[in-house]
Amino acid sequence: MGVRLSGGVRLFLLFAAHCVGTINIMGVMAFAPAIQRDLGLDTASFGLLVAAYYGAQPLVALPGGWLVDRIGVRAALALSMAGVSISAGFFAVSAGGTMAASLLILAGIAYSLVNPATSVGVVTWFPPDWRSTMMSVKQAGVPAGGLIAAIIAGLAGPDAWRVSAGAVAVAAALAAVLAVVTPGGGAPAVARGPVVVGLLTVLRNRALMRVCLTTFLLNTAQGAFYAYLVLYLVGPAGLSPAVAALIFGATHVVSAIARILWGLLADRVWRGDGPRVLRIIAFASCLGFVGLALGAGLGAPAAAAAALGLGMTIAGFAGVAQGAAATAAPRAQIGAAMGVFMVITPLGSVFGPSIFGGLIGLTGGYLVPYLVLAGVTLVVGVFVLRK
Repeated sequence: MGVRLSGGVRLFLLFAAHCVGTINIMGVMAFAPAIQRDLGLDTASFGLLVAAYYGAQPLVALPGGWLVDRIGVRAALALSMAGVSISAGFFAVSAGGTMAASLLILAGIAYSLVNPATSVGVVTWFPPDWRSTMMSVKQAGVPAGGLIAAIIAGLAGPDAWRVSAGAVAVAAALAAVLAVVTPGGGAPAVARGPVVVGLLTVLRNRALMRVCLTTFLLNTAQGAFYAYLVLYLVGPAGLSPAVAALIFGATHVVSAIARILWGLLADRVWRGDGPRVLRIIAFASCLGFVGLALGAGLGAPAAAAAALGLGMTIAGFAGVAQGAAATAAPRAQIGAAMGVFMVITPLGSVFGPSIFGGLIGLTGGYLVPYLVLAGVTLVVGVFVLRK
């Protein structure tokens, strides 16, 4: 009973770290009009706030992963959540764009520890035959955080962003305390040796690099999917903004569920073979993007069904992917491996929307761009993950 309880506390800590960190930045987006008004920002300047947060993460992902390998899971998560708490607390009383951007940079740096720390936590605290499932459960904190942020913004009203940021600061502080008091378990396998040598070893890991290339390409498709989904549903699909927003939210719900189901499939059916499940996800995503390409002509229900299908596939791969990356690395280098993973994978979210938007401008519609995304996911399934 005690073992199960401690395992549940550990898993909740990993989930909560993702959830609180996501609420923090998604809350900024959800309260965008009020934040922009109160801080005196134009649209471009507000965009720089978000860019400051996301831009900080890949810059410190490698040293962050190295740090996790040396100080351990609980210390890294306590440090991360303390940073998020400090950032959110001062953001709640910020008076200008420069201060707000600086605080979001701090938040991005702090959150950069979460992925490597939680991945090492899964490997250290849970048996290998549950690795993909536990990775998926803790990753479900990301869409859960997005949903909570949207609910807070909807219920609290547009002017409550300072109160919301203060609440995030308290939640992050509690998560930091939880990290300190969470019972340990397993052998930490702390890394030693020169940093550069360890990093070069990770970069020469062909299995890990194949997973990173896979997630870069899948994240490219995912980034484009979410960036233009509402515009597509309101435009070519002919849905109202309210219905489009509802479908957008529903994709996050099915994404959270699918992450766990894909993890169970990898662990219970194929004994931890994450790449095989990623291949299935890639092929299914290909069909989903073909569905969106044709959905406008087939009618709004078909477009909505394709969007929900992609919520389960292209938006549901993260947990299995992190499990595959962690499995590909030696135990003492998992933090560094996840640092590399978190440098390469998010770049897809930079390239995907930009390329997709450019293709819309060139072709005048969504048919070709969605077929290109179908091709990208097909390449992943046929070539990148081929054994």
